[in-house]
Amino acid sequence: MASIDKRSDGRYRARWREYPNGPQRTRTFARKRDAETLLADVQHRLLAGTYTPPEAGKITLAAYAEEWLRRRHWAASTAEGVERMLRLHILPELGWWPLPGLRRAHIEQWAAGLTLAPSTIRTLHRTLSSLLASAVEDERIPRNPASGARLPKVDGDDVVPMTAQEVQAVAGAMVEHIRTAVVVAAGTGLRQGELFGLTVDRVDCLRRELRVDR
Repeated sequence: MASIDKRSDGRYRARWREYPNGPQRTRTFARKRDAETLLADVQHRLLAGTYTPPEAGKITLAAYAEEWLRRRHWAASTAEGVERMLRLHILPELGWWPLPGLRRAHIEQWAAGLTLAPSTIRTLHRTLSSLLASAVEDERIPRNPASGARLPKVDGDDVVPMTAQEVQAVAGAMVEHIRTAVVVAAGTGLRQGELFGLTVDRVDCLRRELRVDR
């Protein structure tokens, strides 16, 4: 899926495709070894899963967030809560960044500059991380830069239960197959291992009971 040809002007043109029948990419160099270096780098990033198509760099976080919100089928209250978090706290600082240029350090700097309770910052971070996880699924970026970001510590006195609207907003921001798990965890207080051990035969909808035994 890659080749180099010499043009009539003596320059070297590198050609490659990210996948069969995909769009052909080209770059021209004065030296053949520079073209070879480029193709080797492209091949390495394709194999490592870190390759980002050139056009991905043209979209900003704010533009992608608008697209992301349009594609979500949320209840009106959930959509309103997520949109408010983005508009008031996330996009004013980070919205101008091109998606591939956003790094974990930028997110940590943003979080550190927020004059909000640490628990609220973590709620905002979860929303941002869900947005960026969607960008990974859409192949706009190779990795989620919000993953593993260091956030302000939540002190014991600062732990405040999430409101029903906040739970809906967080659940709505998640990928579809884990939204129910978010709601169940918020409503029951189950720990992660208990939640993951919950199977259909341990749910009694008629009695409104869950059996937690593993």
